[in-house]
Amino acid sequence: MARALYRYHSDGDWSFVARSFGYDKAGAQYMIRLLNIALFMVVLCLSVGVQAADYQSFKAIPVLHEGRVKPLDSVARVYKERLSGSEHGAAVFMAQVLFDPTAAADQPVIYIRDAQVLGQLGLAARQGHLYSLSELVPGLQKTEDQLPELLENEADLTTSQRTFVDVHEMALIYSRLLGTFSFMLPMAMALPDDVKIETAFEEGATYSELQPYIAQLEERLQEVVKLKGEDFSAYSEQETLLAVLMFRLRSMESDLSRNDLFRIYSDSQWVSPWQLIDAAEESQVLQRWEALASAYRLGDMQAFEQAANSLSVPKFESAVHLENLYKAVKPFRLASALYFVTLVLCVVYYIKPLKALFALACVSAVFGSFVQFSGILARIIILGRPPVGSLYESLLFVGFVVVLCALIILCFRRQVATLLGGVSAALGILLVAPYIAPDGDNLETLVAVLNTNFWLATHVICITVGYGVCILSAMLSHIYLFRRGQGDRAEGLWSLLYIIAMVALFFTAFGTMLGGIWADQSWGRFWGWDPKENGALIIVLWIVWLVHARLGNHLSRLWLAAGFAMLNVIVALAWFGVNLLSVGLHSYGFISGIATGLTAFCVSEFVVIGLLLLKAQGKKREA
Repeated sequence: MARALYRYHSDGDWSFVARSFGYDKAGAQYMIRLLNIALFMVVLCLSVGVQAADYQSFKAIPVLHEGRVKPLDSVARVYKERLSGSEHGAAVFMAQVLFDPTAAADQPVIYIRDAQVLGQLGLAARQGHLYSLSELVPGLQKTEDQLPELLENEADLTTSQRTFVDVHEMALIYSRLLGTFSFMLPMAMALPDDVKIETAFEEGATYSELQPYIAQLEERLQEVVKLKGEDFSAYSEQETLLAVLMFRLRSMESDLSRNDLFRIYSDSQWVSPWQLIDAAEESQVLQRWEALASAYRLGDMQAFEQAANSLSVPKFESAVHLENLYKAVKPFRLASALYFVTLVLCVVYYIKPLKALFALACVSAVFGSFVQFSGILARIIILGRPPVGSLYESLLFVGFVVVLCALIILCFRRQVATLLGGVSAALGILLVAPYIAPDGDNLETLVAVLNTNFWLATHVICITVGYGVCILSAMLSHIYLFRRGQGDRAEGLWSLLYIIAMVALFFTAFGTMLGGIWADQSWGRFWGWDPKENGALIIVLWIVWLVHARLGNHLSRLWLAAGFAMLNVIVALAWFGVNLLSVGLHSYGFISGIATGLTAFCVSEFVVIGLLLLKAQGKKREA
């Protein structure tokens, strides 16, 4: 090996290294080319996923949001995705929102594409479909009286009406976000002369600085009102400034008391930012946030990072850094790229069966499964619970199960069909996953009925493993029918199909029984003909029917293979289809907007399986 490496430095050719592992010259050349492609794909994904090193300390500030501790960067991503449909530049966006809200209000960040909604708000369509809060305010004020009626009939809203309501909700959330730290930011308004003298503050004073004087200023304003009434035209210039100042302070006080989008850590407890005002004199945390805001407004990034670093909390550092790494690397996107490389290698291997191609495909699949497993493990550590607690997480886990099962089988039977079926299914599942989580991968907290670690670690994992094995069986059945259509008997693949189907039957049946026990403990009944329960039962009955048909010789191999291939449709209906009914106790799984995609998938599967079966039967008759 040392001599091989020495030769690389002398002639710059890596092919001899491949040949030293037993590949011929042609295989070595193919391996090198494909290895370069694979490395390029990995580097491309990493370059997309990992952002620049700026704002790192700011991103790592721990906050409490939606029931769990998160890095501030995760909160920024949630709101940036919610407003703009993209989390790109989330940290920069959040810094401006928190510390320069006036400028942020003029930034086009709210995504609106619906032409009817734009017309209602008096806005013209533009490229990019992004609008600022300042642009929206006039239209929002004119149309806010339409909201109560729409919200009363929320279930019957059209797409445009739903978008209209969403825009109002986004604007409200954004305005609250803009006011998070407004109490410590300079107010762009003039102060009365006597207030300047009494407080020693000039223009640009903050709410927190003026807060100790509010009661006194309120008394002074009441005296003016007693003497001159509420008609501003009768006020002197200084009295008008006092009235405007008090109105602004009272408005801010009301807004701040309701502003709890996230909480910050202070004195061993989580508090809303405005609660720091009550302990302003002794609060070091408030001083650190003020230093952070000041550094941002002055453009001093070194001081900004130092101030942000001072807000870190040691006991949350490891979890915060892990979540930031998870968000930056995007492991499931990287795994998808590696599975795509594996898929290409497998297809090329069918065309030109070189040992180097198969070896590279295996390596790419192993790396992809490792990256996917790392992503799932990171989620377990961050959320502190088993891996499957939502529909989105079930997709991530099932995709991993399919590839893992394929790799395990590959250790005993070196068939490229197994690898091809596993990675193609996993790739498809990972590509679908983002559409199941339209708000992005925000690491959501579970609702109470699901937050039971024992059953999440038993029933849910067992049933999702069953889904994964069923899908692998279905994919291998597709490949079996295809090979039979090419005149190949594929005896090895046929015997493997039956074994995988029995494993799928075990996990789905056992998982369904565990689900009944959980239902009995949670809802007081073992079985209630809930759509989710029925879906799981249908999978079990379908496999049992096929096994009995095989044992009784009621169906030929081709029809049995077609039946196993239909498991894709059966699992899809049990997994996603029942969620379209919007009934039953499994309300956490309800999603909308998938009916078209699910219908298209089922119809395409019927067509593909039918064509493969007809082709295979035609070849059988010819033989």
